[in-house]
Amino acid sequence: MNKKTLYLIGILLTIIIGSILYNFLCGNNCSINTSNNASELVTEPVSDATKNAFMVKDNQGGLDLFIDDNLNFKISSFNILEPVATAVNSGVLNVKDYLLTDSLKIINITGFYSVAENNISAFPDLGLARANAVKNYFVSTGIPSKKINTYGELDNNMKPDNNNIYYGPVSFSVSTLNDTDLNEDNAVITIGNNLKEQPLVLYFDVAETSLNLTENQRHKIANLSRYIDKVEDAMIQIIGYTDNTGDRHSNIKLGQHRADFIKRYLVGNAIPESRIQASSQGSDNPIATNDTEEGRAKNRRVIVTIN
Repeated sequence: MNKKTLYLIGILLTIIIGSILYNFLCGNNCSINTSNNASELVTEPVSDATKNAFMVKDNQGGLDLFIDDNLNFKISSFNILEPVATAVNSGVLNVKDYLLTDSLKIINITGFYSVAENNISAFPDLGLARANAVKNYFVSTGIPSKKINTYGELDNNMKPDNNNIYYGPVSFSVSTLNDTDLNEDNAVITIGNNLKEQPLVLYFDVAETSLNLTENQRHKIANLSRYIDKVEDAMIQIIGYTDNTGDRHSNIKLGQHRADFIKRYLVGNAIPESRIQASSQGSDNPIATNDTEEGRAKNRRVIVTIN
């Protein structure tokens, strides 16, 4: 027998012996492990998530849209998930064309939220924050903000999917204004007067980098947003102040830093940057004595109002 034949016989014997040892040592456990591995690959079934369509209907006109998709949000978020479906974007453009052909038509946007969510927005509730984000999306297509009303509403029946996405937590309706009805104008005027008389005041500790808003402060921010939506030339004015510690130049810079911080915060909450002015008065115009820590704390403030 030559070397080549012996070599091939050796390979064959190795395969046979290896197969016998595998079956002897592995036995039924091999099939069990294979079954377990297969079960690990099975994905969790998708939950029966709530899915609201994009529907806009004018009962007093010719608009009647139904799109089997909508604007979607992550749980506890007020940012619209991108990309927006092409059909939804086309629907918004149809709404724009409809509203612009009739000066008395307005659209109402209601955002929904649940008690299971954490409101990280500057608005009184996450539903209103979502409605405001949708409003800004509409405005980006050319719909004037004064033709849009926003609302927030609790809905604990909403159910997210397994990826914590809410599909369409928002609804729409179209209204026709009565051109002799001044209630809306009067309400906006009242908001403006109140914001001028009782502006939003935010106090700063040394090195503070976050905000913990009260319910009253959240309502003021909602009113600021509503006012600039309805009054074309209105601007949100932010002025930063400091106590008298340090020199005037440094305090002007610190006051501007605080004003810019609040501006970024409002922009991050879907309030248009172009409608916000931020400036500083440093340690000028104190509202309390700088001789005590309590007084200095009151002077470290930012005033947010409208002009």
